[in-house]
Amino acid sequence: LYEREVVEVLTGLSGVETLVNCGAGDGYFSIGLVRVGVVMRSICFELDEKGRKVIAENAARNGVADRITILGAADRSLPAVLAREG
Repeated sequence: LYEREVVEVLTGLSGVETLVNCGAGDGYFSIGLVRVGVVMRSICFELDEKGRKVIAENAARNGVADRITILGAADRSLPAVLAREG
């Protein structure tokens, strides 16, 4: 299983509008949860530029690019960024 402990928590989600993923990697959880309707949208924080490009490509391939926000570092400006993102 892919990150078993994370999967256990995420499969129990309900009524969540936005997933905030710090260290989104390739977007596996962020994209997958939007695609299957567990969450309405995801905000992905990923430091690696290549990772951000992969997230964008995967989101487009899965038809959810309009519901995925891709950002760089989740730093001390995180509260302001999340407020801006709604």
